[in-house]
Amino acid sequence: MKLYKSLIYRELKLTRRHYLLMLILFLLMLICMLIPVILSGDEGTDTAADSSGVNMLGVMVAMVGGAGAGLDNELGKADINSGWRRYRIVLPPTALQCAAADMLVKLMYVLVFGVLTVAFCVLVNVFSGSMDVLAVMNQFLMLTTAFSLFSVVYNGILMLAKDEKDIKKYGTIASIAVVVLYILISRTLASSGMGRLIEKAKKLLEIMGTASFTVFTLALFVCVCTAYFIVLWRAYERREP
Repeated sequence: MKLYKSLIYRELKLTRRHYLLMLILFLLMLICMLIPVILSGDEGTDTAADSSGVNMLGVMVAMVGGAGAGLDNELGKADINSGWRRYRIVLPPTALQCAAADMLVKLMYVLVFGVLTVAFCVLVNVFSGSMDVLAVMNQFLMLTTAFSLFSVVYNGILMLAKDEKDIKKYGTIASIAVVVLYILISRTLASSGMGRLIEKAKKLLEIMGTASFTVFTLALFVCVCTAYFIVLWRAYERREP
């Protein structure tokens, strides 16, 4: 247990700047969105318009929160720049234990951003009473999964770097790979008719607010987390000449 505590402490130490910046930006966004909701109160008369505006706020919060939780935390770069990547080979922690610690820290921050998203939804409902909390959380989980998928691809390529010189080369390749993946996913969704479904935003939000959609997004999230864990595990197992 002490070993995992030490590994998790190291992860938190190296990623604190990244996540602190993300959290500050996210909190500022939440405050800026809450202010007009609080000031407007129940004065609105157009319920449909108010509901549509609140739903849009939920989508934006879920997107930014999902990006903060799912995007790459630059831990791989920090390990290479600090020289810990080479030094780790002679240390007691195994590749599996290091990957598990990375995954736990990732899930910890997913939980933090998720709790903040729920808190935002509750506060909005206190003043407007028109936000579907389950739908927003499903959106958050779905977007976190999508950004985590990009992170899997990015880290999978970046982990090939051995030193600081390789970081720029593999970082560029990884960035291009992520863009290509985004284009492929966008085109796949468009060809499958998802584009037409997105146009019917009201119907889509109703689907997202169901328990079956929660199960679907959770299954996707578990699959992507498993892939992320395997990529980290294999990367830590690599031995450099």
